[in-house]
Parts: sequence; structure tokens; C-alpha cells
Amino acid sequence: MRYRWIVILAVLMITLACSLENLNPPTVDIKETPDKLVTPVVDTEEMIAVVVQNASSYDICSVYISVVEAEAWGDDLLASETVIAPEDTRSFEVPIGQYDVLVVDCEGAVMMTAWQIDTDVTLTIGRAGTIAFRLLNNSVKDICYVYISPPNMKNWGEDYLEQYEIVFARGGKRLFFVAPGQYDLLAVDCSDKQIVSEYGIEVTEGMMWTIAGDLSAKYSEDFLVTVENLSPYPICFVMISPADAADWGRDWLNVEESIDLGETRSFDVSAGSYDVLLQDCEGFVLASAWDVTGSIMLRPGEQGGVPLKITNESSKDVCYLHIMPTAKDDWGDDWLGGWEVILAREGQRTFFVSPGVYDLAARDCDGDMMTVEREVMIEEELSWRLVD
Repeated sequence: MRYRWIVILAVLMITLACSLENLNPPTVDIKETPDKLVTPVVDTEEMIAVVVQNASSYDICSVYISVVEAEAWGDDLLASETVIAPEDTRSFEVPIGQYDVLVVDCEGAVMMTAWQIDTDVTLTIGRAGTIAFRLLNNSVKDICYVYISPPNMKNWGEDYLEQYEIVFARGGKRLFFVAPGQYDLLAVDCSDKQIVSEYGIEVTEGMMWTIAGDLSAKYSEDFLVTVENLSPYPICFVMISPADAADWGRDWLNVEESIDLGETRSFDVSAGSYDVLLQDCEGFVLASAWDVTGSIMLRPGEQGGVPLKITNESSKDVCYLHIMPTAKDDWGDDWLGGWEVILAREGQRTFFVSPGVYDLAARDCDGDMMTVEREVMIEEELSWRLVD
């Protein structure tokens, strides 16, 4: 019996010794981590899924998903993989938060951006029935707005770049997906000033739209085109087009906007050479200016007087127009200024003259006389129709 108690006592002493040892564990060096000592384990239920679906015919080589506060895109999430091939889909999971997304093809062109994503999202690049064309920005200005619009539209429509996206100067690339066809194209810098516009472009698969050159090399400053309407007709169309453009392009006024009698509007124009055309709501040209490279003011109706409204219903363009008081011995200056043309079967032009008696003459673009009107009394608005 005594031995049993001795054994029990020994066991109790050993147990007590072990307990005391556990109260004083050995010292362990802890590696300090700046700011955060512990990285929390995120529950998979608290993740956001960003799904990238490639419906285009181009491989996706890079995907970046960055928190919105970050100043740089960070690591490419496809760096350890090959590509997201056409018709493939790839899902990325990130902790709950707010993110920006950038998708890039294998030639470095941005295919899509998405901004301030804070929930599950599927991003589809390309779509059935579309083709892709590339924008290469070799100019000296960042592009903040790109408009791709069918030629029959009055205004440019929606910006094709996402809210925060920029096609950077000197090499930025962007891929756009549109239905096959003809388009007018407009690129605008981050100060809302036009960089370049092109019209009636046949967009084909893989086409490259290159915006090239240092625009400041020849024209160093942006400028204003100011319009003050002194005529009795509202101005409904303001056309400002690069001097080398084949057509006038788009109206710089918004839909249903006009410049009424006594009103003034100014338009910011990027450095370059431009032609300007003002029309009333019936399509009559009220004023024009050509090869404009600096700030200018156009004041249709400035001469005062009586409107002479000319409609060319003939089969020939009118390149020279003379309006001279009957008492003069010669035809004097060309009222079209050597640049403007009143087009055959559709051209309309309004000039303002002091009340009086005039001789009127119109010549075609070969200088041949088309029609002459003698001793025409102009005391109030007068219409002059040119016919064959």
C-alpha cells in the first residue's frame, strides 16, 4: 500500500513539474513586419469574381486588376500563363474592394478597360458581327475622347473610351470593335480640343488608324473660332474642318442648338489649318473662311443691308460670283473669295448688300459665264435662282 502511494506521489510531482514548465515557454524570436503583423485569411465568400471572356479573334496576353487608389497597374495576372485565346474565358478572384481592370492584346493594344468594379462582373471583349481596328497615337497629345460614328449622324454620339481611359501620346495603342462599314472618326485631347478628324473611312478588319506627327511643328498654338451672328437668320450649322479634309464633316453645334441674331459663340480649335463654314437652318451659307491658322471672328450680316439669297439649280458649280452696282464699269471682286463654291443642283448662298440697283453675274469653275442679270433692284430680301 505504501508503495502505491509513493508511485502516486511521484506521478503527481512529475505532472506538477510539467505544468510549471508550460507556464514559462521558451523565448522565440518574432520577425517584425512593417504596418501589418498579421495577414488575415480571406473567406472565399468575400471575394469578387472578374471574368474575362474573349469573344474577339485576338489573343489576350495581359490582364491587370488594380485597386482604384493605386497609381500603377501592378502585376500582369497572366504573366505565368500563356494567353486567353479567342472563345476562351478566364476568371480572376480578388478580395472585396473596388478595382480597375485593363485587358491588353499581344501587340500592346488596350482591348478594354473597366473602372471602379466592386461586384462580380463579366467583361466581354469583342462580339459577334464586329471587326477590330487599331488606333495608334503617334501625336504629341494624349487622347481622352474617341468618337466613331456612322456618316449619316448629325453629331458624334458617345465617346468610345471609358470614363478614365487615355490613349497616351507617342505610341499609345487602342483596339476598337465595330460593325463593318463606313465611319467618321474623331480624336479629342484631354482639354476637349480636336486633334484630328477623318470622314467616310471604310473600316476593315485589322485597319490601323494612325494619328501621326508633331502638330506643333508648323502650328504652335491652339486658337478660337468666334461667331457673332449679325444676320436675321439663326445659324444652325458651324462646320470647322481641317483644310486638307475631303468634306466638311460634323456640325460643331449640338442638336437643335442655334446661334440667333445678336448671339456669340466661340469654339476651341487645336493647332492646325482649318476651313470654316456657317449655314442657316435652311442650309444657306452665311459666311466662310479658309486656311485659318489663328483666332478669327466671323460676323455674318456685318455688312448690314438686304439679303440676296442664291440657289444654284443648274448643272454646273459656281466658282465666281459678282454683285456690282449697275453704275460700275467692271465686275469687280469675286464675292466667293477664290475658295468657296456654290455646288450644282444643291448649293445655296446668302449675301448682304446695301439697297440699290445691281448687275449680277455667275461663272463656272472654268471661268465661263453662266448667267448675267442686269439692273436688278434689291430693296428687300431677294431670291436669285440659277438654272441651265
